[in-house]
Order: sequence, then C-alpha cells, then structure tokens
Amino acid sequence: MDDQERGVWSSVTLPFNWGWCSFEEFFDDITDGKRKLAEKHYDLDGPFKVIDQGQALVGGYTSRAELVHTTEQTVVVFGDHTRCVKLISPPFVQGADGVKVLASAGAADIRYAYYALLAVEIPAKGYSRHMKFVRRTVWPLPPLAEQRRIVAKLDALAARLARARAELDRVPVLAERLRRQVMAQVFGQEVQAHWPTLASLDLMIHAGKNLKCDERPPLPEEKGVVKVSAVSSEIFRPLESKTLPESYCPPERDRIVAGDLLLARASGSLSLVGRVSLVQEEPRNLYLSDKVLRLRVRDGFQEWAFAFLRSPIGRAQVEDAASGISMHNITQGNLASLRLPLPPDDERQAGLALINSAFAHADRMEAEAARARALIDRLEAALLAKAFRGELVPQDPADEPASTLLARIRTQRAATPKPKRGRKPKEAAA
Repeated sequence: MDDQERGVWSSVTLPFNWGWCSFEEFFDDITDGKRKLAEKHYDLDGPFKVIDQGQALVGGYTSRAELVHTTEQTVVVFGDHTRCVKLISPPFVQGADGVKVLASAGAADIRYAYYALLAVEIPAKGYSRHMKFVRRTVWPLPPLAEQRRIVAKLDALAARLARARAELDRVPVLAERLRRQVMAQVFGQEVQAHWPTLASLDLMIHAGKNLKCDERPPLPEEKGVVKVSAVSSEIFRPLESKTLPESYCPPERDRIVAGDLLLARASGSLSLVGRVSLVQEEPRNLYLSDKVLRLRVRDGFQEWAFAFLRSPIGRAQVEDAASGISMHNITQGNLASLRLPLPPDDERQAGLALINSAFAHADRMEAEAARARALIDRLEAALLAKAFRGELVPQDPADEPASTLLARIRTQRAATPKPKRGRKPKEAAA
C-alpha cells in the first residue's frame, strides 16, 4: 500500500552501539516555500547557483540575491519527483518545482545523512512525489564519531570512483576520434574538383509519401513508415516508425528491404540531415516516408557510398548543401552532386577493410567502457550498503552510543517550547 511504503535498507540488523531514528530526528526540512526560481528564469551565469531536482548538480544561475536561501549550513537537496540527491553548500537559490532542502536535525552529520539518502532504496513511482516515503523511513544512526569515520572513508572511495568514471567518460570521445581519423585517411580531408559525383555511380533516389500516421510502431498485421530517428544514429532502428492509416496501401517499391541505404532528407537539426544507415535485416512491414530516402548505386559501391556519407568530408558537403532554417533539407539534386573519391577496386576494398576494422575496435572500446561503468555503479551501491550495515569501518566501544545521543536530543527538544502559529497582528491605524 502507498500509505505504508517507505525506504528499504539492505539490512535491519545494526551494530551494538547504533540505533534507529525517525525522519524528524535525522533531517530538518528547511525547504523555502517562497524563495524559489522557475527554470524559465535561469541564467547561463551569475553569482548564485540554482539547485533544482535535475540530474546536473547545478541547474542554472541567477543574480537575484533576494531569492538566496537563508541557510548558512551545508544541506542535502532531494528531488521530490526525480529522487535525485545532492550535497549543496550555501549560497544557493532553490529551484521552483519538487526541490526539498534538508538540513541535519542534530543527530546526524550532514554528509552522513547525504550518503544515507543515497544508500536507502526509496520506492520508485515515476514522476509522482517521493518525499512522503523519505518521511516514513527510519534511519540507521551510529555514534557521531563513527558517522565521521564512515564519511571520511566514503569520501575517499567516492573520489577514487569519480576519477575512474572520468577516465571512462573519455573513451567515447577517443573512439569517435579514431573513427574520424580513419575516415579522413581513406577519403581525404579536402574535396577535389576532379572527383566524380554520386550521380556517376548510377545513383537512384526514391522517397515515400507524406501521410498523417499514428505515432506508434505498427503491429505485425499493420504497415508503417520509418521516422528520421530510424536512421539518424547511423544504425537502422525499425522500432523508430509510425503506423500508416488502414485506408492507404503503400506501393511495393516503397518497401524497405535488406541492403537498402537510407538517408534522412530533412530534420530540424542540421547535424541530422543526410545521416545514413544500411539495412542489415529486412523489416517485415516498413516503408519509406517523405523524409527518409532510399539511395541505390552501382553494384559493388553501396558500402563505399555508405562509408563516404558518414565521413567528415561527406558530412561537410551534406551540411553545406542543406537549405532551410527551422527545418533543414537536402534536395535530391544536391545529393547527386556530392563529390567522392573513386579509387581502383583493390584500394577501395582495402579502405573499407581499414574502416571496418577501426570501427569494430572503437565499438569494443565503448562497450568495454560501458561494462566498466556498470561495474563501478554496482561497486558504489555495494560500498554504501556495507557502510550502513556497520561493516565499512570498525566500531569503537569508547564512542558515545547513538541511544545516548538520541536521548539527549529528545530531552532538549522536549524542553524547547514550540513556536506559536497564528495570524500576524494588524498594525494600529496611524
């Protein structure tokens, strides 16, 4: 039941001098209901960072000093919709939607509380609100001295993991650089006036029809057309398609078959115009659309044309030939006039072999980096779980037990009168 769900820990058994505490003993919700800034008012720079519930640590910037949060201490920010967790030092401005600002209520070191919120498994409810689950959660509380030892250990481990992630993040950049370098080696870096055009390869271009379609992939018994996104990644993705109306029967010549070279004729993004993919496996029921063209060239040159259109020199020509502002487009005539080198067969085959080898190597680099990144994510989760089972650092019997700390805080709270709430008295008339 939703009204009973709360955060789940990897273990409910705690070390001898730990204890469980409530949200109110662990966190102090100091979210400001008035000082907040909507995303549309973010600036690209400014003296104050804006903290929202997005994945990025900083959502934007502002110069509006009157919106700066009043806290002077480091806080944890929780995304009510996104479940993102951030550790933030002042000064900052609170984002408008779904941002919860949590300070330490006294029992927990704020950095320990930050790691705890990362470690606990909060129920995932899509884009609905999640703060209610955080409030219902009970929190494992070690002695304050042990909290600081846990934080020091996790900080050191987190720094090492961050360095490893940074190295892995470089791999896709290096892989793309390798692809571009081998393409430049095979096709050159400058267009030569004596090069023949694509039209010289007996180029045939065919487009489908512009129809109003159902924006979903077709069922097995239905027919569909491919979207630009089906080819823009340069890997054919048949699920990026939409369903044709039952009343329309597309001509057989529009059917997409294995070996087709498909090209994005138009896109709102210039970098996507002219993107190509080669159909490796024939889809059952997909046809050309008006924005996706089929290119056919002389036998034996299909793979060469495909490689050329992906190369830096091919892409540069496509983007130069494209027209339009909000919607970019390349005409069939401009496509036919693109110039490419046509070396002898043996040189062409050697070039393709070099490209295929380099691309396969780059793909392996990216796949291995992705696997390593997943291992780091699992390692981080395992370290957090270990920390909150009391297994990351040793316990010290000399530490003040958590029960004593909690008892002292509860006594102090009971002795502190709660502020009265009421209407602000009206000022006397002048």
